[in-house]
Amino acid sequence: MTTVLTTPRLTVRQFTTADVAGLHEICSDKRTMRYVGDGMVLSPGRCAGWIGESLTDYAARGYGAWALHVAGEQPMAGYCGIVSARRRADPEIIYALRPSLWGRGLTSELVPALLGYGFGTCGLKRLVATVRPENRASVRVLEKAGMHCAGEELGPEGILMLIFALDEE
Repeated sequence: MTTVLTTPRLTVRQFTTADVAGLHEICSDKRTMRYVGDGMVLSPGRCAGWIGESLTDYAARGYGAWALHVAGEQPMAGYCGIVSARRRADPEIIYALRPSLWGRGLTSELVPALLGYGFGTCGLKRLVATVRPENRASVRVLEKAGMHCAGEELGPEGILMLIFALDEE
């Protein structure tokens, strides 16, 4: 397992093919997925495909989607990463946690670390994040990390998304 970054309470590591069941457990939870993409849960096959895409991205770009772990807790806590969305030029940060971990400030710890990794380690010049307007918790996390609302778009599923952005300082 390759560790990507750590914070006081979190470890972010590259996915392996052995992570399909753990990722599926997270992505099959309706509460976790309600603000992700079209809001639908992912099948084990889609999770395996996503991990395969991530392994390719690590080699090609040096970043991708990663497994997220909370110190002292055994199962995968969620996922996060820096991904290249097909519909935009700027790399996008993503994250989702198990509902049992919500409200503990973990994403407020994670997002600045993702931004720092993207700008520092990967040498990226701009990062974006998309969030549904009704997902007030994620809007607050992004704003607290210094990102600003740079506009809105209709996602591929026809769902309104706010686009938050931050340029390298």
